[in-house]
Amino acid sequence: MKKNILVIYYSQTGQLEDIVKNIARPFETKDEYQVTYYNIRLKKDFPFPWPGDVFFNTFPESYLQIPSEIYPPEEEVLNTQFDLILFGYQVWYLTPSIPIISFLKSPYAGNILKGKPVVTISGTRNMWMLSQEKLKVYLRDLQAKLVGNIALVDRHDNYTSVLTILRWLTTGKKRKIRNAAGCRSFG
Repeated sequence: MKKNILVIYYSQTGQLEDIVKNIARPFETKDEYQVTYYNIRLKKDFPFPWPGDVFFNTFPESYLQIPSEIYPPEEEVLNTQFDLILFGYQVWYLTPSIPIISFLKSPYAGNILKGKPVVTISGTRNMWMLSQEKLKVYLRDLQAKLVGNIALVDRHDNYTSVLTILRWLTTGKKRKIRNAAGCRSFG
């Protein structure tokens, strides 16, 4: 009998989707596992790149963990008993992102997560621990069993991290470039 694995995530840029799919790939290559993906979708999603006003105005709702309305998960996600859940999330303003909070506060989360072993996965800049602690409380309250955490963390200093994430989210550029003076910046 196959073991059912659910991969839950929200990925605005595709980066976290790549991360969770790479982590789940070994399960997909084995006949004894069935992997199902659930991409959380907001009814009113955030734009990318983010206009500056959206970037700064999202802070209060994110930090206060105010949810938005999500589309219901597919029937397969709602009706399958999963043996393991890989839970990918991003950190927005030192807390789990609004889409993740929206799922966790939805009527679907309890039915999907209750009693299930969960491994959290974050692809993040520095300062992810506070967000993980908040996520642990949600999982505990939903009676999920947190069994592991994978944190893929950018190793740049906080100053560089803040500047590069601001540039990436507001322009959509993330590769290194050289300006006319020959100085490196991230784009």
